[in-house]
Amino acid sequence: SALDSNISGSFNTAIGRVSLMYNTIGNANTAVGAGSLNSNTEGNYNNAFGSAALNKNTTGSFNVALGSSSLYSNTTGYANVALGNLALFSNTTGFNNTAVGRKTMQLNTVGSYNTSIGHEALMSNTAGNFNVGVGLSALQSNTTGSDNTAVGAYSLERNTVGRGNTSVGKSTLAENDTGAINTALGLLALSQNLSGSSNTGVGAFALSSNSSGDFNLGVGAHALRRNITGTANTGIGTGALRDNTRGEYNNALGSASLFSNKTGSYNAAFGSSSLFANTTGYANVALGNLAMFSNTTGFNNTAVGRKALETSGTGKNNTSVGHESLNKSKNASNNTSIGYQSLMSVTTGSQNTALGIRAGFENASGSGNIFIGPYAGYSEKRSSRLYIGNNKTVPAIYAVMSRNAESNKLGVGTNEVSANDAITVWNGAHLTKAGVWTNASSRSLKKNIRNLKASEALDTLLQLEPVQYVYKNSPEENYVGFIAEDVPEMVAVNDRKSLAAMDIVAVLAKVVKEEHLRQEEQERRLESKDMQIAELIKSVKRLTKKQTYLEGELEKLRHEIDSEFFE
Repeated sequence: SALDSNISGSFNTAIGRVSLMYNTIGNANTAVGAGSLNSNTEGNYNNAFGSAALNKNTTGSFNVALGSSSLYSNTTGYANVALGNLALFSNTTGFNNTAVGRKTMQLNTVGSYNTSIGHEALMSNTAGNFNVGVGLSALQSNTTGSDNTAVGAYSLERNTVGRGNTSVGKSTLAENDTGAINTALGLLALSQNLSGSSNTGVGAFALSSNSSGDFNLGVGAHALRRNITGTANTGIGTGALRDNTRGEYNNALGSASLFSNKTGSYNAAFGSSSLFANTTGYANVALGNLAMFSNTTGFNNTAVGRKALETSGTGKNNTSVGHESLNKSKNASNNTSIGYQSLMSVTTGSQNTALGIRAGFENASGSGNIFIGPYAGYSEKRSSRLYIGNNKTVPAIYAVMSRNAESNKLGVGTNEVSANDAITVWNGAHLTKAGVWTNASSRSLKKNIRNLKASEALDTLLQLEPVQYVYKNSPEENYVGFIAEDVPEMVAVNDRKSLAAMDIVAVLAKVVKEEHLRQEEQERRLESKDMQIAELIKSVKRLTKKQTYLEGELEKLRHEIDSEFFE
């Protein structure tokens, strides 16, 4: 009968057949129901309501059992609360457990510090500790797993030995078996996880297919939804990394970022729909909405800016920084583009470099180009060209680049270099391929033009002091020339650190010309004197001839006189 064996126990209440039947010294116990607290001997402050509640309890204290056979097998366990038929049915020595709901923690024996609320929550737990299961069948299969928290119907339902898991939401981590230190928040988040550990899924279907992948973070509805074995992925945003299955070490921030990725790894996508179509491409970085949107298998690409590398599919080793830079690239590779819409039209070109707003804007298939400056090379469509400038039409520097030395060309202020020239300057100066330099000297380029006086030129020439020398950085080569600091003012440049050869040539030319004129004048004078001498010679010859004639006539006259005298 009730309290049949009580010896010195006090403040006990027993209602029901054989309730508290074997109590001897236990105090302040309440047993309501047939067989409730039947075996209690020394236990204190226990409350049992329902047939066979706390039936086997002997020395356990501070237990509350409400429901038929609740805490039935408890012997020495203490501070347990069981509310519901068969709740904590098998508990023997476990303590500080709370079970609310039919069959909650039914098989627990020695597990302690567990809390279960809901039908069959933590039903199979035997020795697991510090678990919280709230919801229908939450942590239902847990046996020895500890430090788990499950809130929601079927959350962590299949967990057996996994520990340190947190699941909030219907069927979150429902299939987890041995996985540990997972966090799931949202409908079906991490619902298929078996052995994966250290995963966090926040949002409906986040990481819902993960089975053995570890160290993944999915935040947002459908984030990393199809991940199975992928490891160390981070997907934040609705649909981020949704289709990833085995890809590893990916980071996606933004709705639908890396949406289609399957096995691609080491990718980073920041911005809505960035790297959206990527499947197996790896080591890509996309920062900006729609950046690298169409990339599928391309790898080692970096895109920073809205729609940067947007249409790239299979290209590799591209770097694009700026809104719509390299925007139309399809399978172009090894390009570097920095600036708003720089290299925007490139589709198949490779090994191009552009720095500046719309630099190389219209180039589509050219390769090996370098464009530096806003709008530099804007309309250039060929390959192996260099443009440095800040406008669409006139480059400061233009070049044709080639591995063959004789094919390289350079333009300064122009992008038209003659086929026979190596260097062309906008003002007409040029260097031929043969190595002959021609200075620009058009009258249209000059002002304050005046004649150079011969005396100035001669004075300057006489002041020039030719010397022999070697350059300090090339001591093995001997030179003949002048020292810039020592030349006269007329041929000196402002900083007196260099010389203009044409200035000295002009001085020399003036002196030579003046000398030539002087020689010509002397020659004219000599010619005049020669002519005078010739006339004098002619006169002498005439006079000599006349003298000869007169002498002949005189001789004749003398003969006539002599003849007359002797007659």
